[in-house]
Amino acid sequence: RTSVPGFVILVFYTVNMPPKLLTIADGPCWVLNTGSSVRAGFPSLAEDHGVQPINLHSLLIPHPQATYMMRVSGRSMEEAGLFDGDYVLVDRAVRPEPGHIVVGVIDNDMTIKYLRRSAGGVYYLESSDLTFPKLYAPKEGTLQVWGVSRTAIRPMPGFSIRG
Repeated sequence: RTSVPGFVILVFYTVNMPPKLLTIADGPCWVLNTGSSVRAGFPSLAEDHGVQPINLHSLLIPHPQATYMMRVSGRSMEEAGLFDGDYVLVDRAVRPEPGHIVVGVIDNDMTIKYLRRSAGGVYYLESSDLTFPKLYAPKEGTLQVWGVSRTAIRPMPGFSIRG
């Protein structure tokens, strides 16, 4: 893990490409919060919206020294709401438990899947699309949980995330 005083080092991963380091300020990232939801149906203009700032950094990244940003590639987790091109914040400080969406490594191949545990106590990785096979560690290999995905980030159509 790389650490620079005053900065958080985020690692971007994409399939078949080496990791790309991106440093961002460790300080707050303030946005205005109206404290209300936005309706996807007919708008209600009757509500009086108060505006107060919130810090996205502390809201989304509780463990900055252990959090990485990774790009999702593939379609096996769409039923879980993770789409090709999305980004996930992966927290290595969270203890992985069955049911968490994790970044796992099997025989040096990194993937994002649900962590599962069989009735016999064997851990494996499972896609949200059950047409994909379950991934078990090979007889001589290992299954390593690299981190737990806490948050997904998806740009709106016509926009992109630069990194």
